[in-house]
Amino acid sequence: LDWFISAPKSAQTWESPETIDFALLRKQLCKLRQVLSMAPNGQLRSVRMGAKSSCYNVYEARGAMQPTTPRQSIAVVVEGFLLFHDQALCEMFDAHVWLEAERD
Repeated sequence: LDWFISAPKSAQTWESPETIDFALLRKQLCKLRQVLSMAPNGQLRSVRMGAKSSCYNVYEARGAMQPTTPRQSIAVVVEGFLLFHDQALCEMFDAHVWLEAERD
């Protein structure tokens, strides 16, 4: 989610739902889903996501390009505790996982 923070990181409340551009995240995840469904095995060289100021490659083709089979699937993992705040975003996912760990 850090790629979609719209407030400066120096702000005291930068890690709150109000600072996340959920609309941009939903839009880019829809685009990623569309692109990967059309070219899942390396037909595409890269996909960039994030706000214009912090855009990152999230998919990059490596190795030989091979056609897909009907049984192949692609998993996209999206992480961040604020994901659960946006109902429309939550409805886009097939599964939800909450992990908690000790800091040590």
